[in-house]
Amino acid sequence: MRRRKYIPLRVASRESRLGGLKLHLLAIVAFLLAGLLFYVNRHPIHFGGPDGQEASGQPMPPPGEGDVLLLLPSSESAREASSFEAIDWSSNWYNILTQEFGVFRALDRGRITRDEIGEANLVVIPASVSRNMSAGEVATLEPFVLSGGRLLVELPTGVFETLVGVTVDPASYRSSRRITAFDGAVVRGELRDDVIQVPLRTILAPLEVAQISGRQEFEVILEVDGLPAYLRRTLGDGEVYALFFDLARAVAAIQQGVPAVDWEIARPSVVLPAGYTRTASLLVDPRIRRAGAPYADLLERSILQVITARHPMGRVWLFPNSAPGALVMTHSAIPTLAIGEYLTRWEEENRRPSTVFRSMETARQTAPLRSREGLLLIPEEAPYVPVAPIGLWRFTPLGERLNLQQQVEWMRQETSLPLMSRLSEGLWRSEYGQSFRILSALGVDVDSSYGPAFHATDLEATDGYCFGTGLPFFPVDRNGLLLDVMEVPVVLHDGTTLNESWVEGILQKAGRQHNELVLADWRTGTMSNVPRASVVSIWRSLFQQATSLGLWITDLTGFVEFWRLRSQVQLHSSFLTAERRLSIWVNVPAATDPLGATIRPSLAFEARYEGRSLERITLDGQDIAFSQLERSGDGVLAIVSLPEGSSRIEVIYQGPIELPP
Repeated sequence: MRRRKYIPLRVASRESRLGGLKLHLLAIVAFLLAGLLFYVNRHPIHFGGPDGQEASGQPMPPPGEGDVLLLLPSSESAREASSFEAIDWSSNWYNILTQEFGVFRALDRGRITRDEIGEANLVVIPASVSRNMSAGEVATLEPFVLSGGRLLVELPTGVFETLVGVTVDPASYRSSRRITAFDGAVVRGELRDDVIQVPLRTILAPLEVAQISGRQEFEVILEVDGLPAYLRRTLGDGEVYALFFDLARAVAAIQQGVPAVDWEIARPSVVLPAGYTRTASLLVDPRIRRAGAPYADLLERSILQVITARHPMGRVWLFPNSAPGALVMTHSAIPTLAIGEYLTRWEEENRRPSTVFRSMETARQTAPLRSREGLLLIPEEAPYVPVAPIGLWRFTPLGERLNLQQQVEWMRQETSLPLMSRLSEGLWRSEYGQSFRILSALGVDVDSSYGPAFHATDLEATDGYCFGTGLPFFPVDRNGLLLDVMEVPVVLHDGTTLNESWVEGILQKAGRQHNELVLADWRTGTMSNVPRASVVSIWRSLFQQATSLGLWITDLTGFVEFWRLRSQVQLHSSFLTAERRLSIWVNVPAATDPLGATIRPSLAFEARYEGRSLERITLDGQDIAFSQLERSGDGVLAIVSLPEGSSRIEVIYQGPIELPP
């Protein structure tokens, strides 16, 4: 019997099969884990924190020392308003007087005495102050007016009837619609037409024509909705001017914008981060989406010119060395500065100062931050928000989105100059005033977020003076006090509405008609995203046109430094009617601009009195040739450059023409 041969077979045990499977699974898991780690290292998981605290408005010291006295409500009486209409806008006279006169004095209404009024030429009483003044306080003002002083009262109440001559019951106040006539304006033609077009979002005290009809001491200067709204009354040797509408509120509505009844700002029809809108959505009126005139400035200027035309006064001119205007070029480093270096390189080579707003992210990608640059603030919900990587060596799977406070703290380490900010792409908290309160709490000195949108939509401005000014102003908070953030709006930009003739017109009028600061913004990434030859040609032509117009070309730091220098001027003037003589004592400081040139504030005063021109001007006893004088764009003011330190200027106006008997 033969034996069978068996071939041995190796049969894997269950344990060995499971072991092999585990090895394969471990390999797959390891591969997936490596891929995940690679992915999160390339795309870190980001987290962040809140933006921080909010400040509230505070009393601000008046700039310098001048001839105008502003009466203000007590800061202890400041209260949070329940609506935009309920805000006490008295503090906005700080902006109005700073822009128009440069320097003035301010006094708490409760401290008014004859001694405190002193040698003021003009006393301004805002609406909330006039509403709460007693008959005794008003009586203190009467000798001032009778002896030749000028008094401007906003929305006068019954206690002012002895001075104003008429009164309106506050219960009859209503919303205003528009200016219908301005026959008493000093300017004529196009400028007066521009004033009449000003959006007037304010309240009106309807004064009936019958109340002043036939009374020789009254003159109606301006009408709103067909009713007298600005009145002049001669009283003794002085004059009383009564505004029957809230001018400070009308100007603030244009400059700051208007929210809805729930304090929310409208959101344009574009995708924006939650809780944000754009500054360009704050427009008081859709008619100024493309504004070629600074409506807020023209309105306040025209109101005050009526007073000083009849009683000349000295004031600090808006720009250094008698310049008719200024150009400030800025660049928003969006998305990076590197692709826009051709802008700054050309400007440096041609000695054209400019300001770059860079975020922390763009600063990491390019050269170190320059001391005169600004901070491009990026909310953590927005694209390109700076991120601090978290991890070991090159492995950084986590990242902290840096909030606004952390971004400002980084900037503080880079520069000791005034901290300037700009919110990326005009992003703004949709709750009215919240962004200003956050910036104030962060210690930001100057902001430049207001202005037209680059890609305007249904609610947004396209370009121009959409906030009624190119000049700096401080926003009024809900408590009626000022937030210490100086806002300098953008006027021109490189957006889709860029048009050479429009830009040229804005700049021409800025120097020859409106006397304005034109702040332009050219983003560094524009030529990369939407390449157009006009972006480069118009950018360069702005500098050329500004030079030919005699505008002061500076950076934003330089302009802010001058604006603060302007507020340090000391000025006193007196006008003798019989002698037609204006005497001005002034003390002027000096500084240097970004290019090293000396800059000094200049003096401005009325170029004509009672229709007659200047006869003679002396500076410290030496005659000044009329050829050395400049004129404001509207022709109302004469401007003279002064040496540093104290000076005395004497201005004599020609007398009336006397015909032979």
